[in-house]
Amino acid sequence: MKTETKTRRDWEKRREHHPPIRENSGIVREEEQSLFEAIQELFSFIRTKAYFEKLIAEGRVAVNGEIINRKNGEKNHQIQVLNPERSKVHAGDKITIFTEQKDEPPADLSYDVLWEDNDILIVSKSGNCPVHPAGKYYFNSLQVQLERDGFGKVNPAHRIDRETSGAVIFAKNKEILVEFHKLFARSEVEKTYLAVVFGRFKSSQGTFNCPLLKKTIHAFRDIVVCDDEGKEAKTHYKVLGVSTTAECSLLELHLEKGRKHQIRVHCAHSGHPLVGDALYGRGSDIFLKYHEALRQGDNFNDEKILELRKQLEEKVLAKRQLLHAETLRFKHPRTKEEIQVKASLPKDFKEFIEKEFPQRKRK
Repeated sequence: MKTETKTRRDWEKRREHHPPIRENSGIVREEEQSLFEAIQELFSFIRTKAYFEKLIAEGRVAVNGEIINRKNGEKNHQIQVLNPERSKVHAGDKITIFTEQKDEPPADLSYDVLWEDNDILIVSKSGNCPVHPAGKYYFNSLQVQLERDGFGKVNPAHRIDRETSGAVIFAKNKEILVEFHKLFARSEVEKTYLAVVFGRFKSSQGTFNCPLLKKTIHAFRDIVVCDDEGKEAKTHYKVLGVSTTAECSLLELHLEKGRKHQIRVHCAHSGHPLVGDALYGRGSDIFLKYHEALRQGDNFNDEKILELRKQLEEKVLAKRQLLHAETLRFKHPRTKEEIQVKASLPKDFKEFIEKEFPQRKRK
């Protein structure tokens, strides 16, 4: 541990004026493999050899606490070949890389505070923002942004998808976080969502009722499916409006249990996938091609990636899934006061509704 702390301190000292850094660590499992192969397996956001070499050149890679650095050559200041004894790693080796905010995919970190006291913070997030650090996102996550903005140490009491906008509860201390976990486990937090889905419904209200099970369909992608061996989940819906141009419906949804991807999977399974849902909707085949291309090293701005992104949007009619966590209601874990908040629709969702459901008047 002391070695790792010293490693981080040395790197920060050499790059005093650099942005804050994130320390990412992983343990090698293969008996022997190249450092690049090991890093690609441990850190999914390391997509290209060029980015890997850039990290090495800037002294942002360590093996077992020792910084691995390539030195400039005599001609044209080009980077020399990695030191041979460091080109291979073995099972049990600990690899650490240091990344910056600019190394992560962009996110919309804007939010509105809906409610706050000494125990709880409730905010409404955008439709392109991870709730907490995960995978290739760290700095570009809502939790880290709130802590940067001076709210202190906060932890999400629950999670919604990166592309789902709306209300999220954060606990300001461990005691309240534990109590929220109990509330959610007992289904004592009432959640209302708005969603735009493809198709029209025969009845104005109903219930999607099928167990949900996580399943691996690709080396880099887990999905959730309806399966009798899964966990119980119910989603109640009410049709608020029907589009006259795109043949889609505006739904109000209430969850029982609140499983991962519950609304998205239930809607897709019923034949009414969410507008904008690239994974469970009409563009799933293009979505997998898109992420496979990114995994193979294509950049977010490459022509191939941009074309696949365009095809996706044409298929699913929106840049992101049109799902919004509109209201939350619960009893305060400490004071027992009833708390209810409502998150306003973000601009993209609101504009879609105004265009496709002109008859719909939102309060």
